[in-house]
Amino acid sequence: MANTGRYSMCIRGTDEAIEELRALLNSDAFPSIYGCDNFGFDEPNRFSGEFNGSFLNSVDIYDEESLFRSTVAQLGLEVEVYGQEVGSSYEEHFVIEGDSLTVDEQDGNAFDEPIADLTLDEIDEIAKTYGMGASRDAVIKAYDNGNIRFGGYEWNFNFAPAYARENDPVLQERFLKFLEDGVKESGTGIFTISDAADLSEAGFTQAQAMEMFRFFDESDAFRSSVAIGRDPFITCYPTLTDDIKAFGHPKLDQDQELVPLNERSILDCGEDEIDEVKHAAENSVIAADIDPSRFNEVDAFAVRINEHGSEPTYDLLINQGMAAVFDQNNVDYKSGVDWALSMNGDSVTGFVATCHGAWPGGVERVTDIEFRRLTDGAGFAARQDLERIDELSDEARNAELGNLFEDASKLQPSDSLAEFIRSDIQRTVEFAVSEYAHEQTLGVDDWRIEAARADVIGDEEFNRIFGVDDDDRMGLSAFTGELKDAAEHKHGDDSISRNEPEHDGR
Repeated sequence: MANTGRYSMCIRGTDEAIEELRALLNSDAFPSIYGCDNFGFDEPNRFSGEFNGSFLNSVDIYDEESLFRSTVAQLGLEVEVYGQEVGSSYEEHFVIEGDSLTVDEQDGNAFDEPIADLTLDEIDEIAKTYGMGASRDAVIKAYDNGNIRFGGYEWNFNFAPAYARENDPVLQERFLKFLEDGVKESGTGIFTISDAADLSEAGFTQAQAMEMFRFFDESDAFRSSVAIGRDPFITCYPTLTDDIKAFGHPKLDQDQELVPLNERSILDCGEDEIDEVKHAAENSVIAADIDPSRFNEVDAFAVRINEHGSEPTYDLLINQGMAAVFDQNNVDYKSGVDWALSMNGDSVTGFVATCHGAWPGGVERVTDIEFRRLTDGAGFAARQDLERIDELSDEARNAELGNLFEDASKLQPSDSLAEFIRSDIQRTVEFAVSEYAHEQTLGVDDWRIEAARADVIGDEEFNRIFGVDDDDRMGLSAFTGELKDAAEHKHGDDSISRNEPEHDGR
């Protein structure tokens, strides 16, 4: 039995003719078409529905005498259709203009399945079968809002040949490897692609070629190694190999510069309660936004703990909350933490928490904890392999995680995440300051900090210290609760997808 798929359709023509075709698709004349409903009030010519198997077969799209094709021609309509049947990894795209089928595109490797249902071995098989030999990391990098999605088309309605899915990591890896092999085999280090036929022979469709032309036009990563033209289509230079190696990974080849994320250090806040409110709001945002325990199945960070004067140790931030990393490594972070971006030039390589603590006797204890974001593939693999890693001896575990922390090929830049955090900080700090000013309650910040550090102060003790009534306390509770809610946002995706938002502003 064929699987149910979905389609979206755009129709050009008179209102009467459009409505006649829509009513026909909603009738019993097409038993394999399940509905043709308006897509949205702001797009009166857009419709969507479901089909059995494929839209192609459901309406006999190749038969000019079929009911669908003849009706479109008779009514003088132009119709563009995208269809997807997930169970068969199939997508389709057609344009019919009057009595002519002007665009006919199909992709049998359009993968779309939940990542939570897959093991590493299954992902390897998917990479081999549907990814046409792509790596595991590329397949996992196609993570999008709970699913792995690659192949298929961008569903843009312009009545022209479609682009392949934008920023598809599987396609990018395949195409870049094809170019790199060409450079290596050229003998001169210069490789050219003359026309579309060369790409077709290499196994790339017109839609995929168009997407890669768009990718090279919009990307700065290959400005010096790949040139796009008309004759030849593509010219590649010897530096391409180095650019591919660096693509999507942070630069760790020089000392990193620390750029503060906090407006001022906790050491400079002094007795100014407003400064302390701002600092607390900043820290709550940063900790929430880089905490993968709230995110998804692929986010993870390699962590280095460097107490000044001691050898560094290493950890993973995956399933546990942010506070666990500090607590498990016996870091006294509650007395004051400052956050900074670790940067190589303009690229963000990680996040550094400088923890100001103190030993008995007033001796300062400073510990730097740096978080580097793993690639989606490395993060997912670490999650799957966490039990084995945790069973290693302390020495072996530390060595393995240290290698992971220093391996640029297993890391991704955090530029978009840092940008999101900065905007999140601004919103939350403005909210915290306005709420603090609104409260006008003596000791608001002192109470909030003490409540976070230790056992909650009892009612009598609270009233003795601050001298506030029940109304004041209700306002304080609202402030602390809303501040927490405002800080707990999901972050944007550094993948060349999301979604992040997901790729997502998340």
